[in-house]
Amino acid sequence: MASHDETIMFRDRVDAGRRLAAHSELQNVKSLSPNEKDSHLVISLPRGGTVVGDEVAKLLGITHDLVFPRKIPCPGQEEFAIGAVSEFGNVFWNDYAKNHNLINDPNVQESKNKQIEEAQRRKQIYRGKRQPINDLSGKTVILVDDGLATGATMKSAIHTCKHLNAKSIIVAVPCGPADTIEEIRPSVNKIICLTIPHNYYAVGQCYNAFSQTTDEEVVQVMKKYQDLTNTNTQRSSFESYFYLFKTDYHLNAKSIIVAVPCGPADTIEEIRPSVNKIICLTIPHNYYAVGQCYNSFSQTTDEEVVQVMKKYQDLTNTNTQRRFLILNQSHPTNIKVPIIVSIHDQ
Repeated sequence: MASHDETIMFRDRVDAGRRLAAHSELQNVKSLSPNEKDSHLVISLPRGGTVVGDEVAKLLGITHDLVFPRKIPCPGQEEFAIGAVSEFGNVFWNDYAKNHNLINDPNVQESKNKQIEEAQRRKQIYRGKRQPINDLSGKTVILVDDGLATGATMKSAIHTCKHLNAKSIIVAVPCGPADTIEEIRPSVNKIICLTIPHNYYAVGQCYNAFSQTTDEEVVQVMKKYQDLTNTNTQRSSFESYFYLFKTDYHLNAKSIIVAVPCGPADTIEEIRPSVNKIICLTIPHNYYAVGQCYNSFSQTTDEEVVQVMKKYQDLTNTNTQRRFLILNQSHPTNIKVPIIVSIHDQ
């Protein structure tokens, strides 16, 4: 942890995330086995914290999710938080709100309700089709934000993780004030803060570039984590896919070659004994999601699949000495989409 007199300047949130990931405590996570990494995840606080958290998750090779605390501003002082709410409607009030009898103030209550609505809005937009976090049992959570001020939203996030039975909680932030750090310390297993400026007044003072993160940026960051709400689901579904073709469908394929652009080393090795050959063009050392290997990775729609497969309608028999089995499957649009399984004779 930096001394109070030493101020580290971060180029931007990406730089802050990379420096956090390089911290010795977090590097210990990077060295874990794939199975051990499955019990660790980054949970970031949108919006700015998501950019920082993305770098941490990527460099440690673990998954990334979100919680949605919102600060409750003091009337007339929008930047000064007197409490925070979670997406579950839980409310945290700080000592200032309690000591100044602000909790039952009509304006404060109205603000609280607006922040709960905003937390729900963000949850709906940012989460997309990923399943909500319902249980963190057995998980070590690394809570990441782009910095601390009053600590109200971080305290709300900590409360949420405890409510979901997190095994252990590590708070990791680039910067924060000494008093907030000490307030948070007793409620978590570990807190990492890279710089604690002596005259701390705002998170932005520690950044050369600190523009507001947009909803669209958060959505883009989280797209690559769409299939990682449960890291084991991706692997087991991949394996069961081949089991279906080898056993359940009784298609009697002479040989099976798996060809994919990218994948994690442990999954590749799990699948290898089930097939004749597996081709994987890249196996990143710190693999955490399919999307990390693509510059563009938007979700493929049902309609796109239908259009792609239309040109294979007439391939029930070819001159390439291959036989094709066509299975018709009802599509939501009532179009019959052929699923073509190539069975090599050669």
